[in-house]
Amino acid sequence: MKSIAVGHARRDITPPVGTWMMGYAARTKPCEGVHDPIFANAVAVSDAENTVVIIALDVSSLDAEVVARIRDGLSNAAGIAAEDVIINTSHTHSGPATAKRTYAPRSDEYLPDFIEKSVDAAGGALKDLKPATFSVGAAPLDIGCNRREETPGGKIKLGVNPTAPRLAEVTVWRFTRDDADDVVLLASARSSSRGAAATRPPTAPSGPLRRSRSTARLPRRPSPKRSPE
Repeated sequence: MKSIAVGHARRDITPPVGTWMMGYAARTKPCEGVHDPIFANAVAVSDAENTVVIIALDVSSLDAEVVARIRDGLSNAAGIAAEDVIINTSHTHSGPATAKRTYAPRSDEYLPDFIEKSVDAAGGALKDLKPATFSVGAAPLDIGCNRREETPGGKIKLGVNPTAPRLAEVTVWRFTRDDADDVVLLASARSSSRGAAATRPPTAPSGPLRRSRSTARLPRRPSPKRSPE
């Protein structure tokens, strides 16, 4: 069995107040404040022959051009092949407008700093590589639903379809480094569900106007020595 090493790093990617947010069509003005900061979390995994980097970003979505800029930036800075860089977004509806396919204008003035910090987080994870043991598990997680609801007329609308396929579990990867308290966790679960609308105040049809991660942030290192919070 090959030995592996894992590293983790995090960078604050909270944009300035006044940038446009992504997630609700009725928003008519930019962000008014910060509820909690948003982050770029990166995990690097290596078996000495191959190295991959996962970058988890607290944004809703990204254009292919922005993804390419992050991958190319890391490739140029650290020599990692672009195809060995996996980029994940949390799909928060309370983050900056980082894609053009949205109701708000893309925050192009914010993107250079966002890309730089995303690349820097990945570089930090590569520098943090240390030997680790790997384990994997899964558990039921009944919070999501299939949102493709069929109408009596046979059309599909955005709603709830309780009989359609859905993912009802969370998968967890655990990397334990030499110190038993030094753990890197990665988890994957369906994050977009009908219940997500509960984060929207009933008096604000446009959705919240304060920046927030609003959904689970992954990956994280729940270490009492170096808490990510």
